[in-house]
Amino acid sequence: MGTIDEDGKISIGPLVKIDTSAGRPSELCWLAVSPDDRLVFTTNFGYSNISSCRINGAELSIAKDPACPKVAGDGTFRAINGTVSSGPSDSWITPDDWRGLCCH
Repeated sequence: MGTIDEDGKISIGPLVKIDTSAGRPSELCWLAVSPDDRLVFTTNFGYSNISSCRINGAELSIAKDPACPKVAGDGTFRAINGTVSSGPSDSWITPDDWRGLCCH
């Protein structure tokens, strides 16, 4: 979790690791923060899934990882890290808390 103070100084908090049992992820594409600023959803392109984290003040903790079922594929498309992927490539949350995920 990073913050920018009024003087423009950037501070970075401790890293939160996602499950890397399938290998190191190739890309963490997008982050979507819930309207109440309590959750953040990460789109993990290399794993074909999303993870969710809780925002606790200036710190993050894993809420659910992965936060969706594994996406089935035919094994013909592989991410940079070699894992089979169908590639979630974008995500969003509307002001009324409707979540979306775009795959290609």
